[in-house]
Amino acid sequence: MKVSYIPLLAILHVPAASAVDPAWHELIEKGRAQSGAGSFQDAERTFRSALGVAKREGLGPESLAVTLNDLGYAQLTLGDLVAAESSLKRALAAWESVTGNQVGRTATMTNLGIVYRLTGRLTQAEATQRQALSARLAALGPDHPAVAKARDYLAAVLFDLRQYREAIELLKKADARYAATPPADPLDHAIVKGKLAAAYYLERDLTNANQTVREVLLMLEGAPGGNHPVVGETLLVAADIYTGEGEYQAAGDVLGRAMKILEAAYPLGHPSLAHALTSYAGLLRQRGNKREARRFEKRAEAMLMEHSRQNLFPCTVDYRQLGKPAR
Repeated sequence: MKVSYIPLLAILHVPAASAVDPAWHELIEKGRAQSGAGSFQDAERTFRSALGVAKREGLGPESLAVTLNDLGYAQLTLGDLVAAESSLKRALAAWESVTGNQVGRTATMTNLGIVYRLTGRLTQAEATQRQALSARLAALGPDHPAVAKARDYLAAVLFDLRQYREAIELLKKADARYAATPPADPLDHAIVKGKLAAAYYLERDLTNANQTVREVLLMLEGAPGGNHPVVGETLLVAADIYTGEGEYQAAGDVLGRAMKILEAAYPLGHPSLAHALTSYAGLLRQRGNKREARRFEKRAEAMLMEHSRQNLFPCTVDYRQLGKPAR
């Protein structure tokens, strides 16, 4: 049984001082509100406008880095990995001229690490995420919420490297931190729980997997932002676990909710839509409809291949093939 995985998570924002430039600050806050609501295409346009203001007004390197970080993450979420990598590398270059904002710099490092992972460069992705976690631990201590997020992102790479036990330990620490002090965005906790459920399942710890996935669904029921794409991607984890356990009705219900959210949030051809189709195909296959399952699998494969071609990389990580290194 292949379990889906959450490719993209909530944006790692950097504090933006309103005193720098009111017009720039207003655009940054608008773009963040749009991305928080899952409107990433609108957010990308807004962050581009903010970048124009930053350049026109000659704002300093920190404002430029903040803008490029947020723009890069919006591009990343939309699947434009070439543009995202360019924006995030430019942000890192701008951070080199900034002192005293280690959290901002590591946020950009983490986002760049996601690009490396999504394009199959797992060695670079692991090194980048470990560096970001180490820097945040040194600057903030083990109990800071930003450290919980860094653990979350490193665990994502460890999934693909089949290092499930270390991933579980990182996610358990992040889960405990959020349980003790709930994060500002409740979705952050649900995301960690979703990945923890997937990790338990892959380790064949079915008792913890089933308990954790049910906790995730309860958290999502009461969380604001119920139409955010990370909710849809988290639901894919639950659907795949239910399918693997033979709970086909529950799997179908959860998968239907996930597909509606993802179709509304992402443009046609986005990898997350392909992964949703693959989950549906897995459900069909388990129920004996192999011919129909293969039809959906072919559609998903074509979408992933086209996305890879558009982004100039030899492949894009397929989250149904957890632990299978990209070639």
